[in-house]
Amino acid sequence: MDNRKTLLQGISDFAELGRIKEINKAGGIANDNYFITTNKGEYFIKINLEKFDFNDKLQEQAYLERLQQHDFPAVSYYRSPTGDFIYQKNVMRTFSLWVPLVW
Repeated sequence: MDNRKTLLQGISDFAELGRIKEINKAGGIANDNYFITTNKGEYFIKINLEKFDFNDKLQEQAYLERLQQHDFPAVSYYRSPTGDFIYQKNVMRTFSLWVPLVW
């Protein structure tokens, strides 16, 4: 879990989500999913295990934002302060995406 904790903190730092206080593994088959609690709030982080086309993820985000504009209950990806929602850890294209939890 130490490597995963380092990765999750890297994602949190990139998105300015805060310092991680708690990590809970969530289910997932094609992704590694985690609920994290930071000093700024609670978030769900999805780590894509399979390679994907970057443009497909941009299109997915556009669809999710469009659904939200029409009051459809869809959760779009949280954007970092730089406007990004994809975090690349290494050249192997391991991308991670995150959404804030709202209860």
